[in-house]
Amino acid sequence: QCSVGRYGPDCQYQCHCAGSDPCDKDNGSCSSGCHQDWFGPACQYESIGFKVLENSALDWLTDQNDTTCNDDKETPVYLTLKSPIPLGWSRIVVSSPARLRHIELHYYIANKNDTNKCPGPKVNLSSTVQDILCPTADNVTKFKRADENQAHMDRPKNQPDRYSVNEALALLEDCPEGENGDNVNIYLDPP
Repeated sequence: QCSVGRYGPDCQYQCHCAGSDPCDKDNGSCSSGCHQDWFGPACQYESIGFKVLENSALDWLTDQNDTTCNDDKETPVYLTLKSPIPLGWSRIVVSSPARLRHIELHYYIANKNDTNKCPGPKVNLSSTVQDILCPTADNVTKFKRADENQAHMDRPKNQPDRYSVNEALALLEDCPEGENGDNVNIYLDPP
């Protein structure tokens, strides 16, 4: 039997439930939901740390709320990652199901100026949530969405035995028509 805070075969996984509540000993599910720094199946995906570089009025970006929006229609938002990461899967959360058809993700590799389009496939998890495969062997220096605004960037905790494909998950936020400007992108720059 696993000790409190652990689950799975040989108790190899750690629980990340809200309020430090215990998780299910077999599958890691959390009845209280995930701790604010974690998300995904069994709360095994950890949020990427980043800092906002040029604009301090970005509470909508870091508030952990998918319904808040960027009301600046012109200015791109620049972020710096705490450490470079390879990409794997990217998750997009939008306010309108129609928007998922028009979203493309692009990334930049270190020492290269051209963008690379994430090849997919795209997997719809619900009418407003989509995962896009974007595998990279190299650490990514910039990441942008080629559509309207987004907010949260997340990645999974390194779990090579369980999530070997999912090296990185990006949780992006989109807002209703009229609350965003077209072609306003977020760029992520590792230090």
